This record gives sequence, structure tokens and C-alpha cells, in this order.
Amino acid sequence: MIRKSIISIFIILVSITLFSTVISAAPTRAVLLTDVKTITLSHTEMTKSRRTTPIQQLECTGGSAKKEYSLYPKTVQCYNMGSDGTDVQWKCIADLDTTVKLGKIDVSCEGYAYPEDPYILQGSCGLFYELEYTDPVKRASAAEETNYFTVFIWIAIIIFILYIIFKPSDYSTTAPYYNGQPPIPPQPYDPGYPQNGYVNPGGYYNPPPPTAPGCAPAPAANNGPGFWTGAGLGYLFGRSGRSSYYSHTPYYQTPPTFQAPRSSFSSSSRGSGVSSSSSSYGGTSRR
Repeated sequence: MIRKSIISIFIILVSITLFSTVISAAPTRAVLLTDVKTITLSHTEMTKSRRTTPIQQLECTGGSAKKEYSLYPKTVQCYNMGSDGTDVQWKCIADLDTTVKLGKIDVSCEGYAYPEDPYILQGSCGLFYELEYTDPVKRASAAEETNYFTVFIWIAIIIFILYIIFKPSDYSTTAPYYNGQPPIPPQPYDPGYPQNGYVNPGGYYNPPPPTAPGCAPAPAANNGPGFWTGAGLGYLFGRSGRSSYYSHTPYYQTPPTFQAPRSSFSSSSRGSGVSSSSSSYGGTSRR
């Protein structure tokens, strides 16, 4: 009896210890967003997650310089600038090449219990940002190329839809009817039958198709020029046509080909090699 009591007390103490550990650990992971003063983000790290899937701490979502992968920021630090009455506002700073700068930014954090929870999961914040060229000419050129690509996509979609609507229907593969009657099936070969048709390899006689009433069959004899006569005339006319062509065409000129306009900037640009501090302001989104 005493042994059972000792075991029961031991189990109760272990349960209380584990429960206390869980309770004490939970507040260290749930932090009030307004109390977060600074967050440091790296392009090689993922955010912490509890209810949702992790995201990259730094993710470029657009901008005229989105294709300049080598100029992406490696580290960004964001500072809590206070609340606008709705949520926390941030100022994010990064060291970037002088040819690019931070555009629109959005700090995304995971609510601890639900998306709009004022408490967030510690380490769950990431930054969505746009990367822009500092040169206004390059920004305008990138926007123009984006517009061209969008127009091209819409034209391709419209052409595809029109093709689906107006494409010709498939021709019937059934045999044609003569005088409104179905074709005559092959008949067994009869040596006494008039041989004006032909015998197929299977030994069946295939008669010629019937002619329309009142129409005489075409004569079998061919009184016109023979095959070799036509071939000889075609050869002579062909030679004369080729000689005339080459006599008036001293050389062959390749027809002009269309070349798409080239961009005034390259996505493989290495930048200026000079870094400077770039900052941008934005709000908070929840997930």
C-alpha cells in the first residue's frame, strides 16, 4: 500500500514539473508585437513557425530591379517606429549597391494563436520588399518591358481563344456515297465477269464506281501526248525559266528578319561596386 502511494506521488510530481515547464516556456515564445523594437533579418535564414509554414526572412516580391539577383541585400535591420493606430510601422535599412534601393516593404509576422493576435511567435517575422533602380531611366525602361510582356501574353491568349472557337471541324473519314447510295462492297472474283475493274490481292473483284445517269464513261484510250512528251516539255520550260531567273537575279538576297528591341539594361549587371545605406518605411501584415 505504501509502495503504491509513493509511486502515485512520484507520478503527480513529474506531471506538475512537466506542466510547469510547458507553461513557463510558452511566454518566452509569444511576445507582444508592440514590444519588439528591432528585428534583424538574413537572406539565408527561414522564419520560425507554429501555425503556418516558415517563410524566407528576406524575399524580393517585385520592383524594376527584381532580376538583379546579385544586388539583393544580404541583411536588413528593421526598427519599430510606433503604431499608426492600426498596427506597428517599421523603418528598414540595408546596405545596397548605389544602383539600387529599397522600394515598398512589408513586415510579415505570425500571430501566436490566430492571425490578428497582438502576440506574435518570437522569430516569425520576415520582410517582403521591392528592389528599385536609383536611375529613373532604368526604372522607366523596366516598366516599359513589363508592359510589352503583358500585352504579348494577352494577345497570345486571345489568339488561342479565337482558334478554339473558329477552328475548322474535322472532315468525315467515311467513304463517299455515289448517287446517294453506299459504296459497293468487294465481290468475289469471277473469271467470267467483264474485266473492266481490277482484282485486289485478296482475290476479290473491285468494280469501278458507277457513273451518273446519262453520263458516258471516260474513254480508256489516251490520244494526247504521252508521259515522256510531257516530261520533256516540262524540262525545257523549267530550264528556260531558271535561266531567265538567274539572268535577272545576279545574287540571292536574304530576306530581312525581325529582331526584338533590346533592353537598355541587363539583368546580369554587377552594379557600381559601391555600397550605401538604403531605407524604406512600411507596415505590418499578419499570417
